[in-house]
Amino acid sequence: MRIVWRAREVGGAEDPSKLGGRSRSRPQEEPINVERARAMDFGVAVHGALEAVELQQAWLKQRKQIEQFLALAGLSDEDKRRAVEIASSAIGSELLVRARNAEQVYRELPLRKSWTGHRWKAK
Repeated sequence: MRIVWRAREVGGAEDPSKLGGRSRSRPQEEPINVERARAMDFGVAVHGALEAVELQQAWLKQRKQIEQFLALAGLSDEDKRRAVEIASSAIGSELLVRARNAEQVYRELPLRKSWTGHRWKAK
């Protein structure tokens, strides 16, 4: 019942025979403001830098890799500095220390959130 109600809320329950040649109304997407777009670009840049780091390198070499990657990301100087600090501190985190010491590391696994049962499942 909840699914049907949600469909009605977003305009999915319009009877096609009553549209009279009009197209079905669709919900408006929320426009992305400049601040939100900048935050998304920042997050993508930090994530990309962490993906590019060679985990088996020494910390100074890793930081240099991060700086080189982020130099090409198109961030402002202040955002670039913050991104380097965030990514550099992440490579020293317990999680990435464990990854460095692991026999095998899977960098990006295709996962999706399963809302029923609240568990992670592979795609």
